[in-house]
Amino acid sequence: MRVEMLTITKRFGDLYANNDVSATFEPGQVHGLLGENGAGKSTLMKVLAGWYIPEAGAVRLDARDVVIRSPQDALALGIGYVPQDPQDFPDLTIIEHLVVGRSGWRVDRVDLVRRVEQVNQSLGFDLPPLGRVKELTVGQRLQLAMAQVVIQGAKVIILDEPPMGSGLRDSLKQLAGEGKTVVFITHNIADALEQCDQITVLRRGRRIGTVARPIVQADLMRMMFEEQLPPAGRPQQASERELIRLASVDCRTIDPPLAGINLAVRGGEVVGLAGIEGSGQASLLSLLAGRAKPTTGARACQAKRVHLVPAGRLGEGLVDGFTAEEMLSLAHPGAATDGGWRLSPQAMRTLTEKSIAQFHIKGQPASQGRSLSGGNQQRLMLAATPHDTDLLLLDNPTRGLDVPTAGFIWSWILDQCQRGAGVVVASNELEELWEHANRIVVMARGRLVGEVVPGVDSIDTLKQLMVGAT
Repeated sequence: MRVEMLTITKRFGDLYANNDVSATFEPGQVHGLLGENGAGKSTLMKVLAGWYIPEAGAVRLDARDVVIRSPQDALALGIGYVPQDPQDFPDLTIIEHLVVGRSGWRVDRVDLVRRVEQVNQSLGFDLPPLGRVKELTVGQRLQLAMAQVVIQGAKVIILDEPPMGSGLRDSLKQLAGEGKTVVFITHNIADALEQCDQITVLRRGRRIGTVARPIVQADLMRMMFEEQLPPAGRPQQASERELIRLASVDCRTIDPPLAGINLAVRGGEVVGLAGIEGSGQASLLSLLAGRAKPTTGARACQAKRVHLVPAGRLGEGLVDGFTAEEMLSLAHPGAATDGGWRLSPQAMRTLTEKSIAQFHIKGQPASQGRSLSGGNQQRLMLAATPHDTDLLLLDNPTRGLDVPTAGFIWSWILDQCQRGAGVVVASNELEELWEHANRIVVMARGRLVGEVVPGVDSIDTLKQLMVGAT
């Protein structure tokens, strides 16, 4: 199906997320939509998918004008959208999830199981048809979202920043080979060069241009960014102050469970946390944060304030329905009051405007968290970190972010180390851990299986530990 989006304009208040954007997506191709966070990529595709109604512009499918006012309209026209953050029902089984929103009363369970197995085989997924959604990894939940639109017959499939290791990216060319129109939203130039037949670049809500193979990386860099941030580097040296120590800790009340954990974190250092997805990184961060308690062993914490920045931005990291002003006032109550116990509108506004400027958040004090791009949601979460935090825990803080935003976040992390905080960062991006961490501990099946020191050990050692090689 040939998709034409003509002079699309979408505005949130005074902010133009898309400003007179036109783009064409051809069947049988993987078309990359590239740009830094806040460039308008997801907004443009959410217009196509019926999540947003634009102020101006038109959509044509196979040269026919169509009106899309809801996700149901889009799916009826053959357009399926796979969001960056899965939106699912944890207590349902996979086959039950596939019939959510369908009309009719009869459900053929045998046929649904067969369809899931067909998708597993054709796209290389590993979805257990009768398994429950809450038992899936993040990657499998994204596979479920993809399977849902494929089984519902989508001819246009939009993927919004699918993470590495989810299994989705390997399926893009397979879907295009079947004649489907695939739109791949990404900030990652290397992924776009590897996957895409054509690439359209957006910057600040405007279309900069479209290029087709052969594509030169330097040209994409110039189209994407007006400026580059210098590399952040790594902390020079940790202090002698020990902030937290885990001694022979087992934790069986968390999923996945942890066993035999020995780890200490000192002030002024960045400890990287690596491992294949689902190896227990999030569980270990919860244990360090005190959200989970040891079943056996000891957790000794000397840090005065521990703060966890979770991987889930909406619902877990940000309060759903809160504006930036409300979120920051909740996080920094002392700066949002009149000097007593009452909130001061002027103090709240001053706090928010200062944070927006400091963290380069592309939004307004009245902007709701869900209306911000992924990168700006991440910046808002960092801005909500208490100023006296001395043990900072971050779960994939640069997931789905462009180069400048990731560079800003790492610079901010190193500023926290400079003032004496200890930082633990779980990340699926090995290169960023290698560049910024003082040391990297590796997890497998809920255990710490080794530690490497960048500059002393080799990155091949790190990769071997992750996959259990010798």
